[in-house]
Amino acid sequence: MTWIGNGLWVGVLTGLLAAPALATEFCDLSEGDTEALLEDAIVGTWKVESTAGKAVINGKPMFIPPRSLSDAKIDAEGIGWRITSTDIGGEYPVTRYVGENWRYEIAKDSPLEDGDILTIEEISVLIGCDVQTVPRLHATGSYPENGGTVDFDLFLFVISDELMQGVTVGRLSGPATGAAIRQLVFSK
Repeated sequence: MTWIGNGLWVGVLTGLLAAPALATEFCDLSEGDTEALLEDAIVGTWKVESTAGKAVINGKPMFIPPRSLSDAKIDAEGIGWRITSTDIGGEYPVTRYVGENWRYEIAKDSPLEDGDILTIEEISVLIGCDVQTVPRLHATGSYPENGGTVDFDLFLFVISDELMQGVTVGRLSGPATGAAIRQLVFSK
């Protein structure tokens, strides 16, 4: 899976929106209305499903199997939003992403298949509006992993106050080097 635009990768989870015409209160709202709803929607404890992904370690592409459910907490005490994760530990700042639309495709060398992800168009049909119009969040940070360091970016579409989805992209440095992308679903 590759990201087209600004060198970032972003993907969407297959089966994320199993129910047809899932409604979201964030479709086509004005900026002021969105800001009023956003903090109430994202603050709290989330269950995180880390699904299959792809890595390229020391130049070799490989499949990353799904992980067990974990928890993440988004909190707004003090200045700004912060996310903590039971999976990687630490506390990381979360900001509203404002920028070009997220687009993606499965790369030719990817171990993922077309059926493993939903397209931006499929998600838009399922939620009843252009998914690019819902709020997007971004978090970044680093954590230790296998004697090295993983620098990561987390990208999330806020679908509703009970559902967010997106990906995490990690860049590994240390004895081994590479990059990985894993699809995520956050649910309350």
